[in-house]
Amino acid sequence: MWEQQLPALERYFRVIVPDLRGHGLTDNPGGEFTYRLLADDAAALCDALALEQPFVAGWGDGGQIALDMGMRYSSRLHGLVIGGAWFSFSEAYLEGIRGLGMTGPGQVDVAETERSVPQLVSLWREWHPRQGQPEYWQTLLTQISQAWMTPLDYTLEDYHEIRVPALIVIGDRDGMIPVGEALALHRFIAGSELAVVPAGNHSLPVLRPELFSSLMLDFLLRHAAPAREQAS
Repeated sequence: MWEQQLPALERYFRVIVPDLRGHGLTDNPGGEFTYRLLADDAAALCDALALEQPFVAGWGDGGQIALDMGMRYSSRLHGLVIGGAWFSFSEAYLEGIRGLGMTGPGQVDVAETERSVPQLVSLWREWHPRQGQPEYWQTLLTQISQAWMTPLDYTLEDYHEIRVPALIVIGDRDGMIPVGEALALHRFIAGSELAVVPAGNHSLPVLRPELFSSLMLDFLLRHAAPAREQAS
């Protein structure tokens, strides 16, 4: 999903684009799927690759992971791009998730999913292949529902733990996340920056990749510059 951002980012940074557990060809044998666990995975990857003070950028689930990493691993990061993320699940969001056939954490009506979003089902089959498991997407969706349907329990103290530069990005036509959600994040995270993208929806990185890339690069290069100057 970050394919269109890579050329711009790779001009200036080493870019690492992992699959989340259970996604692509990455395994998830335990079947557990929470944002806290995914943030722990990302932190463990940083350790395994010996990354010192990396920027972490994400959209949607990735944005939520970046947010969670900022709360619990702030001292190990250089900055965050938090795209398309929530501070609480709105009723509009929950209604949209139910429209995917999710009825609760770990509960999915697969027949309803296939009826209501056949295009997404086709993409899920393509993106998450498993040898001998043509319907693996059903397993993944059931696991994802654990995160998508479990209320977030962030506190103000959690947001105050974020002590690195943070850019919050939202599209002004995001049907899943009201702009007010991003504004709340901006108010909760001290010193954060907020970008509201005109004519942008929840597929902003795919539908407006150049604009999304330019917003990120403006933020990343500004905040990378002091570290580079100090190193030189």
